[in-house]
Order: sequence, then structure tokens, then C-alpha cells
Amino acid sequence: MKTESKSADKLMNLRKQWEDKLKTLREQGMSITDINPVSALAEMIDDDIYEERVSRKDIEIVLNDISEELWRNKAFSLRYQAGLESVKDNQFSIAGLDITQPLYRAVFTAHPTFALKKDVSQAVVYDAVTEEISKPLDAFSSRESISLQEEHLEAMAALRNGRTAVNLINESIINQNTKSNPESWQDEIPNVIGVATWVGYDLDGRTDISWIDSFSFRLYEKIESLKNYKDAMEKISHPEVSKIKLKIEKELIRNEKIFSKFKDLKKKKNDFNEVMNLITDGGERLLSSKKLADQLHYIAKQNVSLKEKIEIMVLVADLYTHGFGMGEIHLRINAAQIRNAMRPVDGRTLSISDGENSARLLVERLALRIKNESSWSTNFKNLDQETALARRQMMLARQIIKHIDSDQKVKLLIAECERPLTIMSALYLAHKFGIADSLDISPLFETSYGLEHGEKLIDQLLQQEVFVNYLRKRKILTIQTGFSDAGRFIGQIAANMAIERLQTKIINCLKNRMGKAVDLLVFNTHGESFGRGGIQSNMNDRQSYIMTPFVRNHAKENGIRLYHQSSFQGGDGYRLFGSFEVAVSTLKNIFIAEINLASQVDKTDAFYQQTDFSLDLFSGLKDWHEKLLNDPSYSDLVDIFDNNLLPVTGSRPTRRVVGAGNERRGPSKIRAITHNAILQQLGYLANVVSGMGCAATLDIDEFVDIFSKSSRLRQCLNYVLRAKEMGSLNTVLAYSRLLDPGFWVNKAYHGKQEKNQRGLRSISQLLRKGSNYQSIQKTVWNLRDDLVDLYRLVEKLGLKSVRPKGDDRLQLDLLHSIRIALVSNSLMLVCSLPRLGETNRHSNDDILNYALKLDFDSVSDIIRTAFRLESPVSDTELLSEKESYSTENIGSFIFVDKQVLAPLEQNKIMIKQITQMISAVYGAHG
Repeated sequence: MKTESKSADKLMNLRKQWEDKLKTLREQGMSITDINPVSALAEMIDDDIYEERVSRKDIEIVLNDISEELWRNKAFSLRYQAGLESVKDNQFSIAGLDITQPLYRAVFTAHPTFALKKDVSQAVVYDAVTEEISKPLDAFSSRESISLQEEHLEAMAALRNGRTAVNLINESIINQNTKSNPESWQDEIPNVIGVATWVGYDLDGRTDISWIDSFSFRLYEKIESLKNYKDAMEKISHPEVSKIKLKIEKELIRNEKIFSKFKDLKKKKNDFNEVMNLITDGGERLLSSKKLADQLHYIAKQNVSLKEKIEIMVLVADLYTHGFGMGEIHLRINAAQIRNAMRPVDGRTLSISDGENSARLLVERLALRIKNESSWSTNFKNLDQETALARRQMMLARQIIKHIDSDQKVKLLIAECERPLTIMSALYLAHKFGIADSLDISPLFETSYGLEHGEKLIDQLLQQEVFVNYLRKRKILTIQTGFSDAGRFIGQIAANMAIERLQTKIINCLKNRMGKAVDLLVFNTHGESFGRGGIQSNMNDRQSYIMTPFVRNHAKENGIRLYHQSSFQGGDGYRLFGSFEVAVSTLKNIFIAEINLASQVDKTDAFYQQTDFSLDLFSGLKDWHEKLLNDPSYSDLVDIFDNNLLPVTGSRPTRRVVGAGNERRGPSKIRAITHNAILQQLGYLANVVSGMGCAATLDIDEFVDIFSKSSRLRQCLNYVLRAKEMGSLNTVLAYSRLLDPGFWVNKAYHGKQEKNQRGLRSISQLLRKGSNYQSIQKTVWNLRDDLVDLYRLVEKLGLKSVRPKGDDRLQLDLLHSIRIALVSNSLMLVCSLPRLGETNRHSNDDILNYALKLDFDSVSDIIRTAFRLESPVSDTELLSEKESYSTENIGSFIFVDKQVLAPLEQNKIMIKQITQMISAVYGAHG
């Protein structure tokens, strides 16, 4: 026991020793500018490992100690965000609310954000609810892989909890309505809140999801939904309800039979005709969720008890909102896929134009064709043979509507939408496939051009009679605004401002062109740099940030009904729906925010009154970030280690799948979420922090004056300062120093790590052949120069300094230092390998290049191949004849395995663990 106690004391002292050293180095760095505290501490830890003063086991225990704190913080953060701390306060009133009209939908998406294991995510949820600490041993170990099917199952779990929460809220709404509207409460079916999903239906930038996958998922969702309705009817004793239950049971059996065969169709193509005929069988089928809801609604109006009336009405509301699915589905493609689908329309490329006038002509020509042409008839054979993704998605929508639920609309999201022709093309295809009346076409505005010109795009479409008639039938205009890509292209704060301006302009456009004839649906996909959106805040602040009170109030004053949807992305988003208790609290608090935010606008807010200032600030931020994004040095920084610091986080590729000739350059070639994650792992959220200092100092006195009068400006700057509190350019420099040939040769020159002299010089010599170090340094100096302005601004505003002091950011800086030390040690292990012969496919320099990119998986694979054990005999250590050859001969596999591969594997595990822990600090795993 005494030995264990001494060991624990040693490790507690080790962590404290490193943290104290970090504080000292910070103080020295303020006096001696060449001192980088993160890099200096990393070098000291690396030396401690080399001198065997510190073992890998010691580091592992220090990391586990830090992980205990992070776990508690993560559970508390989830409690805070969901509102579990204030359950008593999340009561709502429906006074003045039209409960028959949609107000909000939570949309579950599957961007690559599934880094935590499923059971670990559930453990976080459990601890958030119970306020216990049950941290698993592998809390911050990452998944090795995740399939599309696994993503779909996790989405289904979140949807189930969300649906249960919706039903509870609807029950409360109905109970309130019975009292406030006793005469006609049964005529009003709640439809204010619901859930939706695009998991399994998103083909933007990916080609690996077949139509069979998507249709199979929708079949599965119908089965799950029917089970829900069946279970709900078990509690209702009314004989007419029992008859309907029998119909549901029959439909359930039919769909389970279809699903059992359909899910294996990719492997058993010979069964195609049999399976498709099962689906299209003309016998008795339940295909109209609205008809079923109407039957139940009729029963609720009859002479039954109040308790049963309410139970039936909750069921009716669920059917009207979600139909025969677990949630509304969003099919997702991009504008390029629409263009490809339009190429064969009339033998020439309708999708390409030389300028605005020719584009208008093409839109008008397409509108005329919609008026005059009839629809195509299609079947499952056409769907299976179609290669154009946009056409395939249209056919998929048609078959889902025709054979699963004829009443539930489908949303078509079009990413990177910049031209009205794209939307008119989508409408043309929808018309040709006979689904225009059931398809909500939703352009996504996320590029700099799209955000700036989106209102003009909508305005041009609203001048087309065909499009206006389409909207009148649908009774709604749907748009999507994307924070993730916008935040990468023009910076997170400028993106937020641009999205607010766009939403306001579209409200004006809709009012001017159509009056109050249609509603406006705004779907916000908000994957910012703090976690997976919503700035890691409570639900009121989250909803206020993604759609501001100003926008909401502007719609209200113009008589435009606003219908809001927002995303919950991957594992991080799903935790807010990870249990019934958390889902109820999350949705209730969102519902309250959605009801109240329009009335929270401050009409005297100087940010909206002083439009010249607001526009100048926005332009300054936007210009700063566009220059940064187009700077090749910034691209070098983002590509410093490729994606090798990131864990596997989803089935979707981290880089976009594009056609030949459409290749992207620089940071735009990787996905926005991956871009954000790389910045987190390098230690500085440049797309959030940077640019504000420069833009604000264009007129710093006016900024200070407006800041005191504007809650909106304070909201934006507070986001920047929160990111800066966690951000460290010293950390970015410490990582880039690994690519500095001078750093390695200096270590050799000063006699550091005597046994590693050859390795230190080898790295330096290799890097001198070609390294991005100076280019990356250039970007850091640019970011630091802007930071000088931000520090000046903070001082001028009289706010708390965002320079770290005392224990500020200590935990995060220590994690980075440990990881850099482990990387450095790993590079030395790679350099200790014997020289490979010319017969090998890879050279030592090849292996070292992989290691410098932190691709240690490839390093290990190559080493195992080069030094593979030829003998099939195992357990040779049990031989009575002893030997020393394998442990002393550096060319033997056993030596390489024990002296290189084994410690390299230990380092790799801890490096990945630190990645997860750093993500936890930001509230993100994507």
C-alpha cells in the first residue's frame, strides 16, 4: 500500500512539476521573446523520456488524471447545455401560439463527428443525468472505424428519444389547450415541433451511399415508426382504435418481410424483381399517414373519456408530424450534381451559361418546359440503372412517397447553391419525376458568393410564375444557411453576420414579391469551431446565435411566419438527445427559446442602427479571412500533418469527392468540419479569433462606443474572446517546429540525447530537402500581428485580458506539450531503425517522411513488412537453449518489434488519446 501511495504521489508531483514549469516558462516568455513555453516544456518531457526519468506508464497515468477532470467537465457541460440544471424553469405557455403550424424541427445529421465510442457517449449522458462520475477506462480512446449503418442506428436512437420528447411536449400543449380553448380544442392538432434526419440520404461530396441503402433505411424507419404507433395504441382501449391497430400490425408484418429481403439486395441482385414486386404489390397497404391520422382524429372527437381523447390526440399529432417514418427526411446533393443531371435534357448543356443574361434566358426556357411538358413514369429498374446522382435522388424520393408514405413531404437540400438556374433545374426534375407537390427544394447558401447573392437568386426565381405557383402549392419557401463552410471561407463571425443579413434580405424579398402568401423555412446547419455548433451554450443562447432575435422580429413585423430547423450533428449533437430525460429538457428549452426570442430583440441596438459601422466591420472581417484562405502559407499550415492528428469520425470521407476537372485547392479541398478540427488540434481557432482585431481598429473609438450599446456586437466579440482564451499561437509554432531543420540540428549541436545524434541529424538533413516550416511561420506571424490589435481592443474596452495567467489554459497547454514530446520520441524511434536494403519497396527516408506527417499507422505497417518474421514457429522463448542474438542484433525482427514497434505503438495510443482529450476541451469530437 505504501509503494502505491508513493507512486501516486510521484505522479501527482510529476504533473504539478510540469505545470509549474509551464508557468515559469510563460513568465520568461513575456521577457525573452524567443522562449516558446509549449515547445520548451515538450523538449524537457522528451529529454525526461530519453533519460528514463519518466516512463510511458508515468505519462499514461498523468493523462488519465487529466481525463478525469475533462470527463467531469464534459458531463457538466451536457447538463448545462440541455438545461438539466434548471428543469423547473423550462415550463412553457402556448398563449398566442398557433399550435397547428410548424415552429421548429431538430435535424439529425451525420457529418464526421462520431469519434467517441457509442457506449462512452452513453456514459457521458448517464453521468449528466445522474450527476455521478462513471468514467470508462477507455473514455478518450477513439473508434477504429464506423460504418454508415452504425451512424444510422445512432441517429435512430436520437430520433426515438426526440420523438418521445415531442409527444410529451404535445401532451402538455393539448392539456393547456383543453383549458384555454374548451369548446374547440379537439380541432387543433399540434404540429409545432418535431424531428428530422438526413443520415443515409446525404450524397453531397460522396458516392458510397447507394439508393438501396437509402430506401432500406426508410423501410427500417417505417417499421420502427409503426411499432411506436402500435405500442401507443396498446394503451387505448377504444374498439375503433383496436381495429386500426390491427391494420398497423398487418402493415408491420408486410414491411418486415420486405425489409428482410431488401437489406441484402446488393449481395443478391437475382432477387431484384421478386423484392420490387413485393414492395409494389397492389394488395392492401398503409401508405397514407394522413388518412390514418384523420381516422384517429375522428375517434378522438367521439364520446370517449378525456384521458383517452388526449392520448389519441397525441398519437394523431405524431402521425401528422412524422408519418410513417422516424422523422422528416432530407435528401442532400450539391449544385454540381444538379448540373450533371441536366446535361442530357435537350442535347446541350442547359446548366452552363456565359453571363447573367444568358442565365436568365435559360431559367425562363426551363420554366416554359415545366409548364408544357408532362411527367415521366418510372419504376425501380430505372432507379437502379440511373447513374446521375441528382436524378437518382429524385427517383428515390418518388419511390419513397409512392411506396412508403404518400403524405410525408421530402426535403431536397442543394449544397453550394449560387445560381437560380440550379433551383429551377431541380424544380424541372421534380416536375418530370412527378414529385414537385411533395418536394421542398432548399438551396444551401454557404459560400461567400452564395451568402452575398442569395437574396438576388431568390428574387429572380420569385419573378417566375412557375416557381411562384410551386411555392403557393407547397405554402412555404425553404432555404438552408450553412455556418460550417461559410465560417471557413470568410471566418466564423463574418459568416454569422452574413447569414443574419441574408435571412433578413430574403424576408424582405418574400414580403415584397408574395406578401404573406407563403411561410419561410430556414434550416441552419451550424457546425462552428466550438464543438458541433451552438457555441457550447444553453439552448436560448444557441438558438439566438444561429437565428438572431433581430431576424425573428423582422419576420414577425413583416407578417412572415418563420419556421426554423437546426442541426444536431453526429455523436456530439446526439448526446443532447442521448436519453429521454436529456431529450425532453433539450427540446423544451429550444421550444421556449423559439417562442420567445422574437420578443427579445433590442430595437435600439446600435449595431443595427449604425449600419455603416456594421457593414465596415463585416467587410473588414470578410476581406481578412478571404486573404487568409487564399494564402498558400495558410494551406501549408492546415496540411501540416494531413489529417493524421484526427481520429476516425465518420463514414463520410474527410476530403470531398469531386469529378475530374473540379478539384479544389487549399483548405477548401477538405471538409469544413475537418478544417475546424485541425485548427483545434493545432491549438488556435484562426477562423474564429482572427480578423476581429484588424477590423475593429479601423475605427476603434466607434467600436468602443457601439460595443457599450449593442448586445449583438457583444455576442460576436464574446465568441472571439472565448476562442482566444483556449487559443495559443505558441502551440501552433511548437507543432511547426517539428518541421524546422534547424531545431533538430541544434539539438544535435548542443549534445542533446547523445544516442540519438544520428537520428537528429537525419531529420534535419531530410527537412532541408524540402520543408514548409518557413511558410507556416509566415502564417503564424500574420495571425500574431492581428492578435496585437485584438489585445489592444480588449484593453481599450476595459475587459479582462485574454492573455493566459496562472492556471489559465494550463491543462490544454500541458496536453499539447506531452503530445509534441511523444511525437519527437516517436521520430527518434523511427530513426533508430537499421538501414533498409535496396530490395525493399520503401527507404528509411520514406518511413521518416510518413512519421513527419504523423502517419504512424503506415510507419508501423512498413516496418513490419520490411522486418517480417519469416519463421512460422511461435513461442520460441520457451526453448531451453538460450540466446542473445535477437535482443542484441538490431537487424532482427524481435529487436525491432521490442525496441521500435512496441514503444511506437504505446506512443501512438497516447497521441490519439490526447487528440480526443483536446477535442473534449472544445466540446467537440469532429
